[in-house]
Amino acid sequence: IWQNIIKMILFLMKCYIWDFMGEIALDRKDRKLLYYLSENGRLSYSVLAANVGLSREAVKNRIEKLVKGRVILSFRAQSTHPYFGLEFYNLYLSFARMDAKRQKEYENYIKKHPAVMWDNKCLGKWDYVLLLLVKDLADFSEIISDFKEKFQGNIKEYEFDVVLYEYVYKARVNAFFKGLEAGPPKIQREDSSFYRLLANTTIIVEKKREKHELDLADVKILELLSDNCRQTLEEMSAKAGLPVENIRYRMKRLISWHAIVAFWAAINYDLFGLHWYRIRLRLQKVPAEKEKGLKEFLTNHDKVFWSARSVGRADLHIDIRAEDNNALNVFLQEFNSNFGEITIDYEALVMTNDHDYNNFAPKMYEIAK
Repeated sequence: IWQNIIKMILFLMKCYIWDFMGEIALDRKDRKLLYYLSENGRLSYSVLAANVGLSREAVKNRIEKLVKGRVILSFRAQSTHPYFGLEFYNLYLSFARMDAKRQKEYENYIKKHPAVMWDNKCLGKWDYVLLLLVKDLADFSEIISDFKEKFQGNIKEYEFDVVLYEYVYKARVNAFFKGLEAGPPKIQREDSSFYRLLANTTIIVEKKREKHELDLADVKILELLSDNCRQTLEEMSAKAGLPVENIRYRMKRLISWHAIVAFWAAINYDLFGLHWYRIRLRLQKVPAEKEKGLKEFLTNHDKVFWSARSVGRADLHIDIRAEDNNALNVFLQEFNSNFGEITIDYEALVMTNDHDYNNFAPKMYEIAK
């Protein structure tokens, strides 16, 4: 109980600081930059300059300022890992008797764990949420066994869900860009952003998918792009020890395999009063026509940035950005009015850390051929 009270106080202090400071001052040019970078984080300074109406140097300076002010948290490549043999597992943890030293041990352990893509502190029933990359159920069982042994006596409860397929996944929260007039970027020719190739790529994990085998060089490229997707092909060539044209060829192939589905700038929406809420729902059996309406609702909603069907304790996950608990309740009422007849129950979590969309874990090297 005290852990949740302390976390709530820290979260409210964080919100108070945001309110006291006021919103970060962004002009229309900044917002257009964020709009285009959340569509493709590899767009060149020249392409961005032409679409935003600034000089190349001004664009470069503004992006550097946005990164320094933590408006942009990172530039990441996005992958759909089930297309090359790894599954997404959401792990929810509740701890008991966790002092500061033990908590530091946990954070260091998770930071170095090869299967962890990201973890997040949260408010609600659970203390932490982890997203894991897992080869199969036996692999997950081994991960959990090691984890329980490492933190014996500290874990009060845990649950997990396996992601089956996704309805929506996007970096751009439409509520943040409401009123901004910006169309697709104008690009004269195909460049190293691979914009035209990605424009025809499905970002979500679909029900039916063809799996491909990656080699060590492919995984190295994914690691480099996840660290900073704005790296030039020349910079990646030097780090990977591969010719530039081989890097280009492999990136195109990874896109065709759905191993790369997007390049995103991770925007710190919390700075602008749009906080991250996760809703876990248990559902009745969903008829095909109702699921079609559910997918349409989630895909088009301006607050939803991720949603997936899963198997486990929860049947459906919805991640939204909302101003406060009142806005969350408005969303839940809207959802219930449309899908109340298929909803058994739900729980809502407040995710208290910034989300930088890290899409890589060392576990990926284990499946490389």
